[in-house]
Formats: sequence, structure tokens, C-alpha cells
Amino acid sequence: MAAVFPWNWFGETKDFFQGMNPEQFQKIFDQWMKMTLPNNLWNFSNGQPPAPEGAKTPEESPDRGLNERVFETLEDIYIQIPLENKQLLRRARIYYTQNQCFIEGLNKGRHIIPLPALVRKKGARAAFRDQMLEIKIPKNTDVQISEIPIRKEDGR
Repeated sequence: MAAVFPWNWFGETKDFFQGMNPEQFQKIFDQWMKMTLPNNLWNFSNGQPPAPEGAKTPEESPDRGLNERVFETLEDIYIQIPLENKQLLRRARIYYTQNQCFIEGLNKGRHIIPLPALVRKKGARAAFRDQMLEIKIPKNTDVQISEIPIRKEDGR
């Protein structure tokens, strides 16, 4: 019977870790995790308490520059952005995917805001009042589940 999974495609990876001591491995692992996890989750995994909702780490604030606040309810995700000048809205553009919101025209460049949950393709709204731009995006609550049949060794 032929192998179902090609486990040895990347044989050189095994060789890379073979002569490594635990401290070297931990250092490389920590670097990989820092690159893949958001800062607040990485800090939490290192024993630091999570930042309060809406709090920014020093690395996040300069990049975005919007001072946005993201929060979610049972059905929607809200993004609030304080704006002093209503005239900025004339050139502002808001786009979103199922897990990110893109805002252009408020400051320099494009700002990417990660969303805390998957959202629907339609139904988003934005409004400006009391010097606050509020974006409301409905969550995607329709989780599609597919079953994978398990083939047994006797061929059934």
C-alpha cells in the first residue's frame, strides 16, 4: 500500500534541528512565534497580562496613526476612529475583507485594521457623528462544516 502522506518531503528540515541544543531551538521558536502572533497574544503567552481592550502597544501606534478602537458585540464588529476634521471624509475610502479593514485617505497611506472575527461580505455601514467615524460590520455567524469520511484499512 502506498503512503498517504508524504512526510519526508522536507528532509533537510529534520537535519536542521538535529544538532541543535534546547536553548538554540527555543530562541528560533520564539522568533517564529513573534513573527506570527499579534503582540498582545505573544506577551500573554510569555506570562504578561493582556492589555486592556483598545490599548495599543508601542509598536502598533506609530504604524496605524488612526487611534482606532475595535470592539465586538454578539452580532457586529465596530471600529471607532476619532476625527477632528470632517473634511477628511471626502477623500476617505473604506474597504474590508473577511478578516481585515482597510482605510485610505484619512492620514498618509493605507491603514490595515485586523478584525477580531470573520465578517459578512455585505451589510457594513459607516457613519460620522460627534467627531467620531464609526464603522459597523456584521459578523459571519454561518459556520460551514464539512465531514471528512475516514477510510478504514480493510477497504470499507
